[in-house]
Amino acid sequence: DIQIVLIRTILGAVLLWLVLRIRGVPIPRQVRLWGHLILLGGIGTAVPFFLFVWAEDNGVSSGLAGIYNATTPLWTMLLAMVVLTEERLTPARLGGLVLGFVGVLTVLAPWQGLGSGNLLGQLACLTAGGAYGVSLIYNRRQLPSYDIGPLSTAFGMSLGAALWSTIMTVVIGWQPVHLTVPVALSVGALGIFGTG
Repeated sequence: DIQIVLIRTILGAVLLWLVLRIRGVPIPRQVRLWGHLILLGGIGTAVPFFLFVWAEDNGVSSGLAGIYNATTPLWTMLLAMVVLTEERLTPARLGGLVLGFVGVLTVLAPWQGLGSGNLLGQLACLTAGGAYGVSLIYNRRQLPSYDIGPLSTAFGMSLGAALWSTIMTVVIGWQPVHLTVPVALSVGALGIFGTG
């Protein structure tokens, strides 16, 4: 589980570093900014990536995980209304939020049982969507004061995610891997095209 996340985040960070070098975009230098980027890499990348992989490894289908991933804008909107003073609760926003969650519930149809995957796996997917929302709000509150473009931000977050994934791998433990060509190509594509 965590090894997929580790390889994916390392490949993404390496690719983004190469793009920065080719385009001549400077790597951020401020220590405080790096603290934010590393934290964002954990909350907004490493943890959700791990939760989705773990959930799918424990019986949640990729389609169901995708539906849970689609709750990210709903979590972001809910958190923004709670945390950001400029995002006031209006009837239209409340209606949109309620309608969005009703839509997700309708698609998931929990009254018909858990579907594919256990409850813990589905809660992991919901938590991952919430983590994405938290990282987006944190990003909005902390990064605007820095003069940093989206490419540098993406690189910093990917590098932070790779660091967090390394720590998680040490804590959780490296497990034997059966690396076939299709698996290696899939993880490589996920890291290069999906993350990078």
